[in-house]
Amino acid sequence: MKEFLNNLISATTNPNGAIMLVVVTLFIMTAWRGAVQGDGWIANFFGDKDSLYEVGDSVINKEEVRVRQAAGGTVIGTQPKFETGELVQGPVMRSGKEWCRVNYDEAQAGWVISSDVSNKVAVECTVNAVPITLTILRPIFIVLSIIAAVLLCIVVLKTKAFAHMQAKKAEQEAEQKMLKQGNVSQPDIRPADEVSEELPVANLPVGDAPKTEDVHNKRWANIQSLIRSYNANDWKQAIIEADIILDEMLKRMGYKGQSIGDRLKTIEPSDFMTLDQAWEAHKFRNRIAHGSQYVLTKDEAERIIKLYEEVFSEFFFI
Repeated sequence: MKEFLNNLISATTNPNGAIMLVVVTLFIMTAWRGAVQGDGWIANFFGDKDSLYEVGDSVINKEEVRVRQAAGGTVIGTQPKFETGELVQGPVMRSGKEWCRVNYDEAQAGWVISSDVSNKVAVECTVNAVPITLTILRPIFIVLSIIAAVLLCIVVLKTKAFAHMQAKKAEQEAEQKMLKQGNVSQPDIRPADEVSEELPVANLPVGDAPKTEDVHNKRWANIQSLIRSYNANDWKQAIIEADIILDEMLKRMGYKGQSIGDRLKTIEPSDFMTLDQAWEAHKFRNRIAHGSQYVLTKDEAERIIKLYEEVFSEFFFI
């Protein structure tokens, strides 16, 4: 700033510089006066002077305008802001206002107030570039917003579905881990792989079929044959078969429950003299059925079969 003032003082002391400074000052003052009063080249470029409108000029709306059937006449429609058209007639004075007939690129065409439009299309587009661009892009923004909302909903739904799937997978893995660790109680059922195909399964009584000594004696005879074997798997099979007969006997005696253990819990010791033997034999059966690593000896197998025999003999079931 100090250097600028020094140069300005130097120019005033120099005759040629003083002359140039006076010329520039007069030019600026003339241009400013023309802009303020609405004449001169600045007004011609930026302003909207009446004499500047000519038929054939391209014009642009400064604001939303009302289109009339005649100058100062009935309104027949509107045109939006920044809409462009061609001046085809006018300007004319009506009711103290200047009117021009404009043929717009998009209907409706008609008469509008001259001050509402400008033939400085390039200037208006440059000054209002951002609003014009936003007006043009507004439909695109709306479509993109809808697409973004749909995509967001899809992402949310997919995220929830993935989280549910992960939770279900984690739950299944936890159950499998508990099963491997032996923490989940297994149902008191006879394993299919422990059933001997040679056993007369088809001869077992079903439902309310009458009890016959021949059927049970045959099954008990088969158990005795298995226990006399030298194969440890046969001893296990004999104990499992004896437990099946115990289950059948308890059902026929009317004891209720989901398993043999449940039915034994409902029995009064006074009604069942060999209840302890039944409990001991059944628990041993569960131990060998659910524990594949259990080593069964022949003496122990014969002792368990003897317990079952005592239970069956009390109620004459064999």
